[in-house]
Order: sequence, then structure tokens, then C-alpha cells
Amino acid sequence: MNEQHDLSRYVQVDISTPRVTRVWQAIVPRIERGRSQSRRWLAPALLAGALAAAGVERLHRAPYFNEFTVRVPEARAVHRRLLDRGFLAGLVLADAEPDDPAVADALLVCATEVTTSDDIARFAAALQEELAGGSGMRSELAGAAR
Repeated sequence: MNEQHDLSRYVQVDISTPRVTRVWQAIVPRIERGRSQSRRWLAPALLAGALAAAGVERLHRAPYFNEFTVRVPEARAVHRRLLDRGFLAGLVLADAEPDDPAVADALLVCATEVTTSDDIARFAAALQEELAGGSGMRSELAGAAR
């Protein structure tokens, strides 16, 4: 793929002159870096919002970067079921801090710039389903195994 073709998604003018091409070669990496930076801040906020909508409470109200803690009744069991459903469901904090009763029912979850909004929506829906006691995916898998 030639550079002019790559750059054409950013500009709708003829960029065939060497000077214009050099300018865009300098600008495009900055545009891409800016998109990545925006996504880095957006994904955790999307995850927090999706989990709140699913009825999951954040354990701490302090600002966070990519990770934050949520209260999940029977966190270890829910974590295991989510893993069985194909979700990397964070870290069970009771395993990391067994002597701290404040995190006995907590999961440390994370979203980065590579976490898509679809990933977030699927994870939040699966967690909400697990907390409601349902297991649509397990039923589907059990039906497929028969």
C-alpha cells in the first residue's frame, strides 16, 4: 500500500506533491497518537458506566486510571463462571489480600485503549446475568454439547 493511499483517509485533496506528503507524514502519527490517547481514557469510563448500569457498585470513589474495584457478591464464584464463559473477569481481590475483609467480595477490573465498546457491553451483560443468577451462555453450551 503506498503512502498516498494511507494518507488519503485524512484528507480529501491531491497530496501527490512531495511537500504536502512530507507534511502529512509528520501529522498523521500525531493524529493516531491522539486517537489512542483518547481511547485510553474512554475505555475505563465506558466500563465503569456499563457496570453501573448493570447494577455493579464501585468499591472506591477515588479517581482511577485503567483499573477500579467493584463489589460483586460471591466474587470468586462469579469470577470462575465468567472465566468459563470466556471473559477475563479481572482479579479476585480476596485472593490477593486474604486478610482484608473490605475486599472479600471485590473484583479488580480493567479496560485499556484496546478494549472495545462491544467487549465492555458483552462483559457487563454477562456479569449482570451472573449476578441475576441466570446463565444463558452455559445453557447454550450445555445444549450444544448434547
